[in-house]
Amino acid sequence: MTSLSSSMATAVRLSISYANTRCLWNPARVYWIPVQITAIDLSASSLVKAKRAARKSFYNGHKVNFGQANVLALPFANESFDMVVTSGVLEYVPLQEGFSELARVIAPGGHLLHLPVIPTAMSKLLELMFRFKTHPPEEVEANTRKFFRMIANYRFPPLHPIGWTKTAILSQKI
Repeated sequence: MTSLSSSMATAVRLSISYANTRCLWNPARVYWIPVQITAIDLSASSLVKAKRAARKSFYNGHKVNFGQANVLALPFANESFDMVVTSGVLEYVPLQEGFSELARVIAPGGHLLHLPVIPTAMSKLLELMFRFKTHPPEEVEANTRKFFRMIANYRFPPLHPIGWTKTAILSQKI
């Protein structure tokens, strides 16, 4: 879904991130063209924090729209996005339903970057603190493959802070 605007390509991206604004900011910094970003969260208070962080962090002409929405009923047309990034989202919902809704809004050839929580001692603590369920890696992979072609499943180094609880799965809708 790349569109031309004033002779400049503009990628359209959806970032779904429950209380994790880094999911939105860090990848946006690497785009050399302005992108349209739609950032959603179920939590109104997380959206307030994300808007504050966006005012401090954004440049390069990126346009960011914020909205409150549920990942199981996204308020967007089919095939609306070139890329979707999720972090701390699918742990709160049934995997198949979550992946199905994400696949619905991603255009053919578009990508999903999913950062699932992996089962570790640290994630057990996070489950208690934030009331979510860590899905077994085999279940995450199987559900990803139902809707997407997996490109990579990256394990962060164990001593890196994100490596204690997450992995990164890049997949493409075909």
